[in-house]
Amino acid sequence: MEAARDTPLSLQHRADRLSAAFVPLVVAVSALTFGYWAFLTPLGWEAALFRAMSVLLVACPCVLGLATPVIVWTVLGRLAERGLVVRSGDAVERLAAVDVVLLDKTGTLTDDRFALVDMETAAEGEERAKLIGWVSLVEAHSRHPVAAAFAKLPRPFAPGDEPRVENVTAVPGCGVEAEVVEADGTRHTLRIGRPGWGEGVTKSEPASPRHPDPAPPTPSPRHAIAVSVDGVPAAVAVVAERLRDSAAAALADFDRLGLSVEVLTGDRADRAAALGLPVVRGDLLPADKQSRVEGLVAAGRKPLMVGDGINDASALAAAHAGVALASGADLAVAAADATLYHGDLRVLPWAVGLSRAAVAAVRRSLAGALAYNLIGVALAAAGVLHPVVAVLLMVLSSITTVALAGRVGVRHCAVVREAAGGKAWVHGVAVALQGVLAVLLLAPLREPLAAALTVGGAVFLGGAAGVWWRRRPALSHTADMAFGMLTAGNLGMLAGWWADAGFAPLACADCCSCADPLGEPGMWVGMLAAANAAMLWLGHRRPAGGHAIAMFTGGNVGMLVGMAAGGRGAAALGVEAVAPAAGLAFAGMTLGMVGGMLLGTWAVERVVRRDRSV
Repeated sequence: MEAARDTPLSLQHRADRLSAAFVPLVVAVSALTFGYWAFLTPLGWEAALFRAMSVLLVACPCVLGLATPVIVWTVLGRLAERGLVVRSGDAVERLAAVDVVLLDKTGTLTDDRFALVDMETAAEGEERAKLIGWVSLVEAHSRHPVAAAFAKLPRPFAPGDEPRVENVTAVPGCGVEAEVVEADGTRHTLRIGRPGWGEGVTKSEPASPRHPDPAPPTPSPRHAIAVSVDGVPAAVAVVAERLRDSAAAALADFDRLGLSVEVLTGDRADRAAALGLPVVRGDLLPADKQSRVEGLVAAGRKPLMVGDGINDASALAAAHAGVALASGADLAVAAADATLYHGDLRVLPWAVGLSRAAVAAVRRSLAGALAYNLIGVALAAAGVLHPVVAVLLMVLSSITTVALAGRVGVRHCAVVREAAGGKAWVHGVAVALQGVLAVLLLAPLREPLAAALTVGGAVFLGGAAGVWWRRRPALSHTADMAFGMLTAGNLGMLAGWWADAGFAPLACADCCSCADPLGEPGMWVGMLAAANAAMLWLGHRRPAGGHAIAMFTGGNVGMLVGMAAGGRGAAALGVEAVAPAAGLAFAGMTLGMVGGMLLGTWAVERVVRRDRSV
């Protein structure tokens, strides 16, 4: 785990390069800010110094470097909690990018315990018992899933007379070969594995892995295992296998993630098909599995290989990402990027989904940190931010980035059905930016303490609103529309209002353009653009059918009418102070906008339904 944390994602390298360029850029902007306000304006060097300091204080290049490692460490911990230990941090990025899954069958998709159904031997009596004991001793030295069924067979040897097993060799795709040395020194070569492999060869002859395997008359998940002694067929055993309990659910989750699945096995394809597996490539040797993986990589695909045996090691090493089962061969574990320390295969699609969420979170964090720095530096250079406010914003940005990064994977499930997290983030940022625009619009809020409280409160409300919305995926689209009006719609309204005021604080109580959409259209254009974008893209689901038509026709008309009515109603109260008047106008326009949108949508839907019924 510690070694994995030291291997960053490629996105971290980009963030480091950006941070290295960002620091001298901020220093240069600070110097230019001081020069401009000190020598080109009548404010003097003290005001210029304060604004240059604000530029340095609000800039937070550390946020660019904090997001990625915190997210990677969090994800590595989440994976380890579920039994998947990743060898390096960049493997998270590779898991997120996989687009096809290749699975070994025996010992991976099937249980690592086989049942011995029957065993026929050429010898009888004591010779049969001795042969079975030899097979048990040899298979006890193997970690292949089939071997466990034979290792438990009885060994009819007296204490001290048990034969020795030497020169055990696993032949990938074929079986295991060993020498059995009896108490009197007699040596025998045993080969246990694929039928036909060990027949007609002596212990000095090479194996023939391409010997044909006689097929049974009907597909069956049972395996025939042949035993030869010194090249002479001695026994045939039948073992049965079954899928892991988690295999079907894992395959279904891979499908929901949009990943195609292939099964690569050295067994016959019909046996795998009899287990109900998807696309199967059978009778494969280790080189064949490696060739399939390399072919996909050469075609631009990014395969995930999952296996457990020696015959999977080369394919695991060649794949874009490899996962080995810890119960398998050491060579396979060493070749893989990650190791699964139990047999619950549902963790694999969950890990892919979590890795995708992590990489998306890294990109969002980097984009958010960059946007914060650009906006903050611009506001500080323009003289809007007091140094104290700049410090508070810098600290708040770092805390927010770390807190959001540490939340990756807390509520993650195996299949991400929609990008609700990204939409919730947009809703939250929209609310937070409303606080910034409020400071820009109202001169009293530009005082350091008032600005800090306003922006800090807006950030807190934005985070709470985003979390609340994300945890309610069952919201109706009508409720989603109303929520979008309060977040994105209000942001567009305030941005347009600021533009109508000449990007300066409001100077009078009645300078709201709510009664004159044609004279000063910025508020109206901003509200309509942001509100319609929220209705179309920021809901839990997209609008469809008659509801969509009603929303974009009657809903838009209702927003315009309601916003004008709410603004005029607030203006009719005759409040003379700028800040209270603007607050009342904003509240009235918000209520009118949301109420008008809901009423207009409802009215058009009723008309459409009535016409259809007629």
